[in-house]
Amino acid sequence: MEFSFVGKYCVVRSDRAGVFAGTVAEHEGQAVILKNVRRLWYWDGAASISQIAVDGTTAANNCKFTMPVETLGLFDVIELIPATDKARNVIEGVKVWKR
Repeated sequence: MEFSFVGKYCVVRSDRAGVFAGTVAEHEGQAVILKNVRRLWYWDGAASISQIAVDGTTAANNCKFTMPVETLGLFDVIELIPATDKARNVIEGVKVWKR
């Protein structure tokens, strides 16, 4: 069975860099290039990144999602979850967290 994540908006968990949401541009082994990506530094209103990928979050005001970055490379990816349109809209609607 073969499945491609390329072109899909995904929630991505890396081994050491954290959790991200963005569109997969390239994927080979544990390496992924993401486009229009946000780091999901802290979330509330979801039990896990699986729930974030399906529903988004129910507590967007309490979340800490960084500003979008045009391109990001991750080289230690351990989980890719295609997100629903609902989840993507919620993730993209979370106010940018910065200091």
